[in-house]
Amino acid sequence: VYEYDGTIDKYIGDSVMAFWGAPLPQPDHARRALLAALTCQERLGPFVERLVASGGPALVTRIGLNTGECVVGNMGSRDRFDYTAIGDTVNQASRLEGMNKVYGTLVIASESTWQASRGAAFGRLLDRVRVKGKAEPVAIYEALATAGSETAALRALVGAYAEALAAYQGRQWRRTIDLAEAILRTTPGDGPSKTLIERARAFMAEPPPEDWDGVWTLKSK
Repeated sequence: VYEYDGTIDKYIGDSVMAFWGAPLPQPDHARRALLAALTCQERLGPFVERLVASGGPALVTRIGLNTGECVVGNMGSRDRFDYTAIGDTVNQASRLEGMNKVYGTLVIASESTWQASRGAAFGRLLDRVRVKGKAEPVAIYEALATAGSETAALRALVGAYAEALAAYQGRQWRRTIDLAEAILRTTPGDGPSKTLIERARAFMAEPPPEDWDGVWTLKSK
């Protein structure tokens, strides 16, 4: 976080909350945040390898990124306060972090972050979701690598997943399953593809209503 001039807000149990754009303005705050997230994952790899080699657990760090307006400053009372960020934008970032468990991913960014980062990362459109308590759906993206560093295998994965996601949103359940299973043959363990298969099978058994808009509604925060 510090490498990309971010601000550490607080430690919450085993998590870290950080933000960019304050206390000093940063026009490229979304880009910095996205690159910091990818660098965190890159640095975590060798650390986990050493940890596992010494008999420790294979730790997983999930990251959620969101961009928008929020209130930043000293919050609290005259006697006790924290310099922090609060607001719906902050809450959404926390929800995106949790969504990684649903999709089997590590870094999820909102559409606002993805667009504002101006192509800093290579990744894929994961889904369009409607979070609990919100009526408007949002697009979410998985950041896979810094732009320009992606492999041919990653490019193939992103292209194939886009095709499977389009079939899913077009209510083509059998085609969705076939395309996602093809991805798993070349990229075993791909979480988003497994998620599409599970949903497509569920919809084959019990189709969504006629006015279904291809958006997945999350039941919990």
